[in-house]
Amino acid sequence: GEALVVPLAAVSSSADGAARVSIVDNPNGTPLDVPVEAGLSADGFVVIDPVEPGAVSAGDLVVVGQ
Repeated sequence: GEALVVPLAAVSSSADGAARVSIVDNPNGTPLDVPVEAGLSADGFVVIDPVEPGAVSAGDLVVVGQ
């Protein structure tokens, strides 16, 4: 099947330990934090599965290294 992958540096942990990515999906460029389940990682990339289905899509811009 298909999987969403992002650079490892795009995934961060919140205070409660939950993984999240910040995506930019609006005209003013304000990042939106999206909770994700992080999966396998290799070669600097990690598989993510959004907690809310459809919250992250292929082609979304993610913030790296915040």
